[in-house]
Amino acid sequence: FRFVELANDINAAMPEHVYERIAALLNEERKPVNGSRVLLLGLAYKAGTSDWRESPTLPLAALLTAARAEVVVCDPYVPDVNLLGLPFRTVDWSVDELRAADVVVVMVEHPAFDPQVIAHEAPLVFDTRNHLEGQAFRGAGMTVWRFVGGSHLGPDTPDEPEDARPHRRLVSFAAFFQIAPTLKHGRQTA
Repeated sequence: FRFVELANDINAAMPEHVYERIAALLNEERKPVNGSRVLLLGLAYKAGTSDWRESPTLPLAALLTAARAEVVVCDPYVPDVNLLGLPFRTVDWSVDELRAADVVVVMVEHPAFDPQVIAHEAPLVFDTRNHLEGQAFRGAGMTVWRFVGGSHLGPDTPDEPEDARPHRRLVSFAAFFQIAPTLKHGRQTA
């Protein structure tokens, strides 16, 4: 049962860990969390459902709100009536919302969240579910870092000089409930 306890401890710490990664990414863009518009894609606990009980999005949204970020959430499966009293606005899935965000955080891999659209329109993406992996990013103008089983595969364009890399970036975790490092310019960071 110790492994179950360890897994629960890791899961409980993940929202704070993701918050710290988002803050670091925004800082790299010379933007503070305070005042940044953070679009969280997905409120449901699981893709394709409307059940948001025990959703990891809620504690992350609370951390971001406490840091005075402008938090908006998009989840086409969760009706607005369920969101009464929560400290963030809900928005519809649209290109305008992706463009308006300082960072887009993929929390749930809903089928409605088109990876190609996210890749082409979001200025900065933090993917906690590895929803945006694969061919969707080829030619999309982003540097893509992927993790599989916790190991780094590197950028899709490994021979590209660092100063030629695009400004739009994707940072991806293999899964939200797994510990995985973030990569910056091909180097693993703690």
